[in-house]
Amino acid sequence: QQAERAYRTGNLETAAQTWSDAAIQAHTVEDPTGESRALAHAAAARQGLGQYQAAIDQLQQARTLAEQGGDRAHYADMTQQLGAAWLLLQDTDAAEPLLDEAQQIARKRNDTSLEAAIADSLGTLEQFRGNNAAATEHYAHGMVLADRLGDITLQARIATNAGELSLRAANHAAADTWLARARTATDKLPDSRDKAYQLIRIARLQQQLAEALPERRTALIRSAYTGLNSAEQIADRIGDPRARSWASGYLGELYESQGRTADAMSLTRRAIYAIQGLHAPELLFRWEWQQGRLLKAKGHNEGAIKNYRKAIHTLHSVRTELAASLERS
Repeated sequence: QQAERAYRTGNLETAAQTWSDAAIQAHTVEDPTGESRALAHAAAARQGLGQYQAAIDQLQQARTLAEQGGDRAHYADMTQQLGAAWLLLQDTDAAEPLLDEAQQIARKRNDTSLEAAIADSLGTLEQFRGNNAAATEHYAHGMVLADRLGDITLQARIATNAGELSLRAANHAAADTWLARARTATDKLPDSRDKAYQLIRIARLQQQLAEALPERRTALIRSAYTGLNSAEQIADRIGDPRARSWASGYLGELYESQGRTADAMSLTRRAIYAIQGLHAPELLFRWEWQQGRLLKAKGHNEGAIKNYRKAIHTLHSVRTELAASLERS
């Protein structure tokens, strides 16, 4: 419960550590299924922190334990999650055999939910390879399955991925349709950090799409604004400062694009304030740089340079941590 509460409120470091500790305890009492599930939860938290290689390592352990335990359903789920984790590093060669294996098991077991999740991952895999037609087919198949199940979470995720694919392929009308569907599904979800981040992602894509569809610009910008505003409110209700920072910062960027520099500055400062006391250099760097850009736009060059320097210093700390993490792995 402590780990779940920490995860829901965005305290991902605590969640990852608590679940890792639970895995050790399960190992001590020779409970491979419990150990596997705890490792999978810990991996999800590490993915949220951007610690993708650490997440992969834990998922590999979870998958091995699931296989040893003989639970085919759990093994297939771990195999799919591991394949999806490799896609976070855009390693399609590592992901493909895992997703193919999971798909075979899902079809043999008539596990429609897992098959839909795999279709989504295969769509992302083909998107990374530049095979847009194949990616579209996978997303469409996954959506059919998600609709059949009435799984709103899957509907939202697949529609967002398909919308991003259409946007990258300059199929703007399709992107508009997919993203509208993604937003409708996401709005139906209960408050959670996943919902907040989904809203943020959709808003960012709609903001980009607005530049390509001038006739839809006003409506898309309005949708992006309401999405980010909703994400802010959700983050406040569930007590997730990271999600609040992302939402406020991107809302500031949206206002910046509309020439509302003063409002953009206020929101950027709010984004920085939200993560005071947290170790979140990947966020701090982004908002320090944005603050410098806004100061430059107002003609405050000295302040802008100061913020740019702070951002560079923060970025250096991120790179140092990443290098140390890679050495440990």
